[in-house]
Amino acid sequence: MNVIETRRKYSRYLRIFYVFAVIAFVATTLSFVTVIKKNLALKKEINALQADISDKKKAFDVQSLEKQWRDYIWKLKTINLMMNGRSLWGNRLKELANMLPAGMCISNIVVSEEQGGKIKYYIELMAVQSEQKGFKQVDGYINAIESNKYFGKGVKVQSHERRMLNGKEVEIFQITLPSGPAK
Repeated sequence: MNVIETRRKYSRYLRIFYVFAVIAFVATTLSFVTVIKKNLALKKEINALQADISDKKKAFDVQSLEKQWRDYIWKLKTINLMMNGRSLWGNRLKELANMLPAGMCISNIVVSEEQGGKIKYYIELMAVQSEQKGFKQVDGYINAIESNKYFGKGVKVQSHERRMLNGKEVEIFQITLPSGPAK
C-alpha cells in the first residue's frame, strides 16, 4: 500500500469517527437538556406540593382547632345559660339605662365566663365631674340595681380610675353584676 492510499483510508476513518463523535456529543447534550428540563419540572411540582402541604397543615392546625372548639363551647354555654335563665335582655338593658344618675353613662358591657361555668357581667360606667362625687353616684346606682326585679344582690365595684377625656375629667368605674335575675 502506498502512502496516499493509507492517508485516504485514515482520513475516511477520521471522518467517520468525527461524525460518530458529533452524534455522540449531540445525543449526550440532548439527554442532559432533557434531564435538566425534567428536574426543573420536578422541582416545580415539589414546590407546589410543599405549598399545598403547608396550606393543609395550616387548615388542620390542632391548636387553632382546639381554640375554635373552646370558643364554640363557651358560646354554646353562654347561649344555654341565657336561654335557660330566660333573661329578657332588652328589659334588663333598659332598666340599667333608666337607673343611671345624671352625669353618668354606660361606656362598656362585657360578659365573661368564670370557673364553674358561671357568667359574670362587667359594666363600665363613666361619670363626668359634677357637684356630687362619683362614688356617691355609683353607690346610688348600685342600690338601684340591687333593688330592681331584674338583678339581685351582690353588685360590686371592681375598679375605679380618673382620666381626662375631651378636656374634662371623668371617673371610670367597673362594676360586676350577679349572673342571674333576682330570686
